[in-house]
Amino acid sequence: MQLPQVNLNGTAKADLSKQYEAAYDALQTAHCTFLLAAPHARDYQTLPPECYARARDEYTQRLEALESALGYIAVLALHVAAD
Repeated sequence: MQLPQVNLNGTAKADLSKQYEAAYDALQTAHCTFLLAAPHARDYQTLPPECYARARDEYTQRLEALESALGYIAVLALHVAAD
């Protein structure tokens, strides 16, 4: 991961910190909301059995992507805060 370097010609440290914090907060809200929207077998009971399994697998892939984005922003935020 390429991390930014705070410098006099770049974005101010305080601004970067605010931006990363806002992004993290938004992703955290999305994550919590997404967890509530997990597929449930009862919503697929009239479909072939593989439909629920497919929905669950697709949901898991998207959840992992969201968690990856959270981790990415957290690393950036911690890096800027420590700089």
